[in-house]
Amino acid sequence: MGLIKRSSLQTVQTGTLHLKDVRGIPMMFSPEAVEAGAEVAPQPVIVTIYGPGSEQHRKAQQAARQRILELLRQSGDGARPRDLSDEERHADGAELLADMVADITGFDFEGQTQREFLRGLFADPSCGYITDQVNSFAGDWANFCKGAVKA
Repeated sequence: MGLIKRSSLQTVQTGTLHLKDVRGIPMMFSPEAVEAGAEVAPQPVIVTIYGPGSEQHRKAQQAARQRILELLRQSGDGARPRDLSDEERHADGAELLADMVADITGFDFEGQTQREFLRGLFADPSCGYITDQVNSFAGDWANFCKGAVKA
Protein backbone atom coordinates (compact mmCIF):
# COMPACT_ATOMS: atom_id res chain seq x y z
CA MET A 1 0.00 0.00 0.00
CA GLY A 2 1.52 3.31 -1.10
CA LEU A 3 0.84 6.93 -0.39
CA ILE A 4 -2.53 8.34 -1.41
CA LYS A 5 -2.49 10.48 -4.55
CA ARG A 6 -4.76 13.50 -4.82
CA SER A 7 -6.05 12.22 -8.17
CA SER A 8 -7.46 9.15 -6.41
CA LEU A 9 -9.56 11.42 -4.18
CA GLN A 10 -11.12 13.50 -6.95
CA THR A 11 -14.76 13.02 -7.83
CA VAL A 12 -16.31 12.77 -11.29
CA GLN A 13 -18.14 15.72 -12.84
CA THR A 14 -21.57 14.07 -13.13
CA GLY A 15 -23.60 11.24 -11.68
CA THR A 16 -26.66 9.47 -13.06
CA LEU A 17 -29.89 8.86 -11.22
CA HIS A 18 -32.60 6.44 -12.37
CA LEU A 19 -35.78 8.19 -11.21
CA LYS A 20 -38.47 6.29 -9.33
CA ASP A 21 -42.18 7.02 -9.42
CA VAL A 22 -44.18 8.01 -6.37
CA ARG A 23 -44.47 4.31 -5.34
CA GLY A 24 -40.71 3.79 -5.53
CA ILE A 25 -40.84 1.84 -8.80
CA PRO A 26 -38.07 2.70 -11.30
CA MET A 27 -39.51 4.94 -14.04
CA MET A 28 -39.29 3.68 -17.63
CA PHE A 29 -40.26 5.17 -21.00
CA SER A 30 -40.66 3.89 -24.56
CA PRO A 31 -38.48 5.68 -27.12
CA GLU A 32 -40.42 7.34 -29.96
CA ALA A 33 -37.94 6.61 -32.75
CA VAL A 34 -38.16 2.89 -33.44
CA GLU A 35 -37.23 1.07 -36.65
CA ALA A 36 -40.11 -0.60 -38.47
CA GLY A 37 -40.74 -4.03 -37.03
CA ALA A 38 -38.29 -3.51 -34.18
CA GLU A 39 -39.28 -4.41 -30.66
CA VAL A 40 -39.66 -1.44 -28.32
CA ALA A 41 -37.56 -1.97 -25.23
CA PRO A 42 -38.45 0.26 -22.28
CA GLN A 43 -35.64 2.61 -21.28
CA PRO A 44 -34.88 4.04 -17.82
CA VAL A 45 -35.73 7.65 -17.03
CA ILE A 46 -32.28 9.02 -16.22
CA VAL A 47 -31.22 12.36 -14.77
CA THR A 48 -27.55 13.30 -15.16
CA ILE A 49 -26.60 15.67 -12.34
CA TYR A 50 -23.53 17.85 -11.93
CA GLY A 51 -21.61 16.78 -8.83
CA PRO A 52 -20.61 19.02 -5.92
CA GLY A 53 -17.00 18.98 -7.14
CA SER A 54 -17.86 20.28 -10.62
CA GLU A 55 -17.56 23.83 -11.92
CA GLN A 56 -21.22 23.75 -13.06
CA HIS A 57 -22.38 22.85 -9.54
CA ARG A 58 -20.28 25.66 -8.07
CA LYS A 59 -21.74 28.15 -10.58
CA ALA A 60 -25.30 26.98 -9.84
CA GLN A 61 -24.72 27.50 -6.10
CA GLN A 62 -23.22 30.95 -6.72
CA ALA A 63 -26.15 31.96 -8.95
CA ALA A 64 -28.58 30.83 -6.23
CA ARG A 65 -26.76 32.95 -3.63
CA GLN A 66 -26.90 35.96 -5.98
CA ARG A 67 -30.65 35.48 -6.56
CA ILE A 68 -31.30 35.32 -2.82
CA LEU A 69 -29.19 38.42 -2.17
CA GLU A 70 -31.06 40.29 -4.90
CA LEU A 71 -34.42 39.28 -3.43
CA LEU A 72 -33.27 40.39 0.01
CA ARG A 73 -32.14 43.76 -1.39
CA GLN A 74 -35.58 44.38 -2.86
CA SER A 75 -36.92 45.30 0.57
CA GLY A 76 -38.96 48.43 1.08
CA ASP A 77 -36.51 50.08 3.45
CA GLY A 78 -32.77 50.01 2.89
CA ALA A 79 -32.00 49.49 6.57
CA ARG A 80 -32.81 45.80 6.85
CA PRO A 81 -33.54 42.99 4.42
CA ARG A 82 -37.01 41.55 4.14
CA ASP A 83 -37.92 37.93 4.79
CA LEU A 84 -38.33 35.69 1.77
CA SER A 85 -41.73 34.14 1.17
CA ASP A 86 -42.15 30.37 0.96
CA GLU A 87 -42.96 30.78 -2.74
CA GLU A 88 -39.69 32.65 -3.35
CA ARG A 89 -37.68 30.02 -1.52
CA HIS A 90 -39.42 27.20 -3.40
CA ALA A 91 -38.93 28.90 -6.80
CA ASP A 92 -35.25 29.49 -6.06
CA GLY A 93 -34.79 25.84 -5.06
CA ALA A 94 -36.37 24.76 -8.37
CA GLU A 95 -34.05 27.13 -10.24
CA LEU A 96 -31.00 25.76 -8.42
CA LEU A 97 -31.87 22.13 -9.18
CA ALA A 98 -32.58 22.95 -12.84
CA ASP A 99 -29.10 24.49 -13.05
CA MET A 100 -27.53 21.35 -11.58
CA VAL A 101 -29.04 18.96 -14.15
CA ALA A 102 -26.79 18.23 -17.13
CA ASP A 103 -29.32 16.05 -18.97
CA ILE A 104 -32.58 14.18 -18.53
CA THR A 105 -34.10 11.43 -20.68
CA GLY A 106 -37.62 10.08 -21.00
CA PHE A 107 -39.66 13.28 -20.71
CA ASP A 108 -41.63 15.24 -23.31
CA PHE A 109 -40.55 18.85 -22.74
CA GLU A 110 -43.85 20.01 -24.26
CA GLY A 111 -42.21 22.71 -26.40
CA GLN A 112 -40.04 24.04 -23.60
CA THR A 113 -36.29 24.05 -23.24
CA GLN A 114 -34.88 21.44 -20.89
CA ARG A 115 -34.19 24.13 -18.26
CA GLU A 116 -37.71 25.60 -18.48
CA PHE A 117 -39.21 22.12 -18.21
CA LEU A 118 -37.05 21.26 -15.19
CA ARG A 119 -37.84 24.53 -13.39
CA GLY A 120 -41.54 23.77 -13.78
CA LEU A 121 -41.10 20.12 -12.76
CA PHE A 122 -39.08 20.95 -9.64
CA ALA A 123 -41.46 23.78 -8.67
CA ASP A 124 -44.57 21.57 -8.98
CA PRO A 125 -45.54 20.44 -5.45
CA SER A 126 -47.36 17.38 -6.85
CA CYS A 127 -44.02 16.18 -8.32
CA GLY A 128 -42.13 16.73 -5.07
CA TYR A 129 -41.04 13.09 -4.98
CA ILE A 130 -38.90 13.78 -8.09
CA THR A 131 -37.50 16.99 -6.61
CA ASP A 132 -36.62 15.12 -3.42
CA GLN A 133 -34.78 12.37 -5.32
CA VAL A 134 -32.69 14.83 -7.35
CA ASN A 135 -31.97 17.02 -4.31
CA SER A 136 -30.90 14.04 -2.21
CA PHE A 137 -28.72 12.57 -4.97
CA ALA A 138 -27.03 15.90 -5.73
CA GLY A 139 -26.14 16.42 -2.07
CA ASP A 140 -24.39 13.07 -1.59
CA TRP A 141 -20.70 13.16 -2.55
CA ALA A 142 -20.65 9.33 -2.71
CA ASN A 143 -22.76 9.49 -5.89
CA PHE A 144 -19.87 11.25 -7.64
CA CYS A 145 -16.91 9.09 -6.66
CA LYS A 146 -14.98 7.38 -9.42
CA GLY A 147 -16.63 4.07 -10.19
CA ALA A 148 -19.90 4.98 -8.41
CA VAL A 149 -22.77 2.71 -9.37
CA LYS A 150 -25.68 4.44 -11.08
CA ALA A 151 -28.45 5.08 -8.58
